[in-house]
Parts: sequence; structure tokens; C-alpha cells
Amino acid sequence: MEPKYPLFIKQLLLILFCMPMSLFAQDTDTYMVQIAAYGERRSQAYFQKRGIDQVSEKIELSTLYKYFLADTFNNREAAEKVQETIKQQGFFSFARVINITELEDLCSSSCNRSVPMTSVMIISQDEIIRVRNVFFGFDSDLLNREGREELEKLAVILVENTTYLVEVHAHTDAVGDNTYNLNLSERRKNRVINYLKYLGVPPFQIESYVYGEESPIALNQKNGMDVPAGRRYNRRVELKVKENSKLLDVVEDIIVPENLRKID
Repeated sequence: MEPKYPLFIKQLLLILFCMPMSLFAQDTDTYMVQIAAYGERRSQAYFQKRGIDQVSEKIELSTLYKYFLADTFNNREAAEKVQETIKQQGFFSFARVINITELEDLCSSSCNRSVPMTSVMIISQDEIIRVRNVFFGFDSDLLNREGREELEKLAVILVENTTYLVEVHAHTDAVGDNTYNLNLSERRKNRVINYLKYLGVPPFQIESYVYGEESPIALNQKNGMDVPAGRRYNRRVELKVKENSKLLDVVEDIIVPENLRKID
């Protein structure tokens, strides 16, 4: 049965219910704004070129690099306004508000203390970054997560070194006719170039070439039989970084197992 209250109590409850919560409790928490998170480290210059200074870094599980604004905020509304600005500067996917007070409360009983709660300033300006070549699924020009991460590393290098140039060499395996595979390698080339441009690499730093199935580095067939493991190595976009026509040691070599290696 619904409880019965005097009329004045009902009116008081209605007034209290409609009043803003800010009148009852003051936000005493501290907030920070996460800019982005990557599988590889980013330098301070990477963010400065995008209009963001004083960035701090936190490493989680030795594999995830999170980047935050160095400043903190004493209310969520102020942090959310800055978050929207960060999104407009090209970090739409990962920009978010972090409640530090809430996080520290949770970590007081459950966090691994070997992972520091404080951030450290990025000092990796001169860090050597190595890039792997990009591989594709069968009959596909879609970039997988690994491919995107490698191109993100490459974009950092190119944006920070405007005299560098990348050559994009697109290939396929031998399944299908020559014309189809040439078109497929064209699509793979375009996918890589478009992603680099999206990451801020200007067109003048990119050259491209398509080969179709003409230049395999591994076996497509052996003794008339299909070799799927070998074809995986041939579905690739090879990257070569140069400066003034000199090849730079930026991209890792593709190591094909001896039993799959194509012998010229």
C-alpha cells in the first residue's frame, strides 16, 4: 500500500526532487583529460604538432601508452569542455575524462602498486622507432589492427621528419587472374596511402607502386600444390623510407621461413 503523507510534506518532497543536485553536494573530485592511447610510444613533438603542449605519459602492462594533459581540473564540466577541444584537434576516438579521485579510491585496495599512478613527462623525442610492413587477408584490402598500428608509427616518423619520403609497394598472392590482382594491389596501395594522409602525412612524402602477383617473396605453389602459408607473405604492402634517395633503416625486413622462401 502506498504510504500517506501530509500535503505539506508532499509539496516539500516535490520541491527537493526538482532542485539541482549541485545545491546539495559539491564536486570535490579531481579530473584529468586523456588525449589518446597507443600500442607504441609517441613523442612530445607528435602532440605539439597537433597543437597540444605539456603532455604526460602513463605505461600500462608495458604495452599500452596512454597520454594525458598535464593539467588537472577540479570539476567534471571544465574537464569535459577541454575534452571536446581535444577531440576537435584530431583525437576523437580516445579523448575522455578520467576521475582521478575515483580511480585512486578503487586502486587503494585493488591496483598493482608496481604500476605508478603518477604520469611522467615524455622524453622520447629521439627514440628510434622501427616499423613493420603491412599484410592483408585473402582477397582483402582492409587494414587490420596490426597494420594500422604500424602505419601510425610510420606517420609519426614522417610528420616529424619532413625530408623523409615513404615508398609504398603493393603486392598480392597468385590466386586469381593478373588483371584482378593488379587491381587488388591498387586498392591495397590506396588503403595505406589514405590512412597515412588521415594521420597527417602530406602527399609529397609518399610515392607508390603496384605489382599485383608479379613479385612474390614466398611460394604461392610448390609441386603444383597450393601453399597457403607462403601466400600470406605475398599479400603485403612493403614500405621503404628514404631521405634524398638514401634508404633509411626504419622498416624491418620481412623474414620468410626457409621452407617457404621463393628461390629465383
